[in-house]
Amino acid sequence: MRWKNAATMLLVPMLLAAALPEEPKSNSDTVKVSLPGKSWSLVLDLPGFSVEKNEVEPDGRRYMLATNSATGVVIATYLEKVNAPADLEGCKATLEKRAKADTPSKKLGVSIYDLNQMKVLEYLVPELEGRRVRQKNFFVCLPKEDVFVDIHFSKAGWQLGQEKLFAVILANLRFEENPAATGDNR
Repeated sequence: MRWKNAATMLLVPMLLAAALPEEPKSNSDTVKVSLPGKSWSLVLDLPGFSVEKNEVEPDGRRYMLATNSATGVVIATYLEKVNAPADLEGCKATLEKRAKADTPSKKLGVSIYDLNQMKVLEYLVPELEGRRVRQKNFFVCLPKEDVFVDIHFSKAGWQLGQEKLFAVILANLRFEENPAATGDNR
């Protein structure tokens, strides 16, 4: 029964991605996410992940969605340009607002803290619509120039000891200069 609930939680983001215009999917271990006009890219090492979407949205934000069917981890990343320098206080305010937002499910163990020049919000959703899901949610926010980088890791069927599934990605998270400043690297 627990596996069925985990599969249901993973199916929702995949169905949403499938309803969007079709793009070639990437199975590359290294994923670059950037904004037009920026000389840098956020680089994520994602072995085993399938990139479902990596594009600039109509509102100007870059959105990347990747899933790992073997581990059940889903990663959603936004890069959002703002009209002032991005900073950790802005990250903290965003995460506090997210933590306090009304949701249809209960949040357990809500915690906001600093981690290597990033702000982190984490919590566990024990059930959704009466079904046990044990979905771990881990939001990371970091500023870069006038851009907020928001990364959301989630995993249904969470068990103690699985922290390394997120930690290994965060440990290798980095910014790289783009070879050409087009800002549209994928």
